[in-house]
Amino acid sequence: MIDVIKELKLKNRPPDLARICFSLLVLILCKDISIIKYIMLFHLCMSLVWIIIDEINPLFQRNYPKLWLIPASLDIFNSLMIIYVTGSVYSSWVLSLPLITALASSDVLRWRGLFSAIGGSVGFGLLLLLVHFDFLPYVNLWDSIDTVTSLTVVIQALLLNSVVCVSIWAAVHYNAISIASITAKASSNSDNSNNLLNNLLPKEITGELKKNSEE
Repeated sequence: MIDVIKELKLKNRPPDLARICFSLLVLILCKDISIIKYIMLFHLCMSLVWIIIDEINPLFQRNYPKLWLIPASLDIFNSLMIIYVTGSVYSSWVLSLPLITALASSDVLRWRGLFSAIGGSVGFGLLLLLVHFDFLPYVNLWDSIDTVTSLTVVIQALLLNSVVCVSIWAAVHYNAISIASITAKASSNSDNSNNLLNNLLPKEITGELKKNSEE
């Protein structure tokens, strides 16, 4: 059980820390925009609460998989805020939304990827409409960007595209290693492997596996 807890902590810690870092980044960049400042303060508090819970009891996400919607919503909202303050429709940070969807789609629970895809698309569309109809003021912190061929835009797009590709590969590679490890342990000791599956996988998945094995 101790090994399982360590593995879950190592898996959950990077996205939890990244969520806080990006929240701080937007908060610092938008300190003069009151509405964004207060929204991101709330986002930062929620991110801090989440990482504390994750560190104290990393198994709670396995026991309550629907709570994954909280960090997923925070990630989507954070990306939308970065897109908003860097030019909305002109922002190269729109690639962050496919990145979130790709990472969520690699999860064993397929509805998580679907939620990220729909949530990101709807949120992005709503953001563009709010800016277009002047419900939100147009903001572009990269004031020097006046053409799509700007070197800054090229560098941002290149970096984000690289991160998307590497992250997709890393997520798939990690899942492949995890599945191979579970399969190897299953072949050596059936009882221990069942316990391992119960500890690592969400209850929704283990329930389906048991049902299929009984049939």
